[in-house]
Formats: sequence, structure tokens, C-alpha cells
Amino acid sequence: MKKNQSDRENVKFFNICVDNFFTNPDKIREYALTLEYKPDEEGRWPGVRSPLLHTIDEEFNQLILSKIFRAHYPGNKNNISWEKSIVCFHKTKSYGDKILNEGWIHVDDDQVLAGLVYLTPNSDLEGGTNVYQLKDEWKDLHDESLMQRQKRLLYTNSPYFNKDKYKEEIRNYNDRFNLVSKFNNVYNRMVMWSGSEYHGANSFEGFDGEERLTLLFFINGITVDSPSPIDYVREIDEVIESKIKNIK
Repeated sequence: MKKNQSDRENVKFFNICVDNFFTNPDKIREYALTLEYKPDEEGRWPGVRSPLLHTIDEEFNQLILSKIFRAHYPGNKNNISWEKSIVCFHKTKSYGDKILNEGWIHVDDDQVLAGLVYLTPNSDLEGGTNVYQLKDEWKDLHDESLMQRQKRLLYTNSPYFNKDKYKEEIRNYNDRFNLVSKFNNVYNRMVMWSGSEYHGANSFEGFDGEERLTLLFFINGITVDSPSPIDYVREIDEVIESKIKNIK
């Protein structure tokens, strides 16, 4: 099924980068490493993920989400609610090949907000996350389902995986996009973006045997008792434009 390109004019939340997100990230990391991890049986994403945090401790899950929202709504002055959230830890390891370690560009178009916290100390900075925009010539032709076969064979460790076909498929697919923003993998850095933004891991390689650990989150059905961050900025733009007309 063809997916529409992300429309940056309709994005409601800024791309945000917050360093030193947790006061004590080592404790978060230590806890994450005590959990059990499983791969996705369908190979939709690489590596392994922990159970969803709300199934382990609902209060812990709520506290994490509250901290995330404060990056957009500081001061604890807003009433914020959401219908659904997915929060879990995610571990990936190097596939030992530059192009195999390149993430597939995709969009979480069923989510309002998405993001992660990097939790591996001394990681390769290039192992971060990039945000992209679909090139103009692909806006009416892009079909995300074309990327599925070899990707899923790799991520399920299938004996039918063909490296040459994989390299051809990912190159043909990822070359449809232009880079918009780049977030390096810095320990205890939180980055988030609107679910309609195309994004992908820059690389899974360069961790010297250490797995790439992140805290992932996806949030949907967000209700806030004030305009969205981008809508609020656009309201001020109207005042700025009015002021410009009267400047002599």
C-alpha cells in the first residue's frame, strides 16, 4: 500500500534534542540490562526489544512519558493526556558491514510523537538518528512496502537472505530521500520527532562489541489544553508580519 509523504507543514511538534536527559542515566541503563529481550518475529525492525514498560510498572512508564512531555511543555502547567503509548528498551548490534548497518528510512505515521534516548556510553557518534524528506520526484510514487522482503530476511536471520539483493534494495530505497536533520549518538541524549517525519538510524556499527541500547517511545492520541508548539509559534508569526508592515 502506498504511503503519502510526510507533510512538514502539518507537523505539530518540533524535532527536539535534549542532552543530559536523565539525572542518573547509569541507573536507567543498569535497569534496562536486567530485562529480557526478544526480536520481532516478522523482522519489522532490527535487534531485540524489552517488554513494554507499562506491563512491568505503569507508574514508571507514566513518569518517563511525563518527563518527555516537559521538553515541549515546561513548567508543569499544562494538562496533558494521551490515548496510547509504547515505551521500551531496544538493543541492536553491528551487522559487520557498512550498508547492513544502515537503517531503513521510514515513517511512524500512526503515531503523533516518536523518539528515543541513547543509553550506550562512549558510542560512535555516527550511530545516531537522521530525519529525512522525500525527494520531489518520489512524492507520488513512493511505496514503502517495496522495502520489506530482504530487510525482513536479514532481521529474522533467514537462510534465504541475499546480501547483494539487500544492498540493491536499500540503496534504491534510501536514495529517495534528502537529509533534513542529523542527531549524533550522545550518551543520555533524548531526541524526538513528529510521527509523520521520515527518519532512520544512521548506523548500527562502531560500538566495539557493545550493543546499541536506546529507550524507545511512541505516543498517540495526545490532548493538551493549549496550542501545539508549532501552532503557538505560528500565532506569533502573524504578529511579526503585522509589525513588519508598520515598520518605517
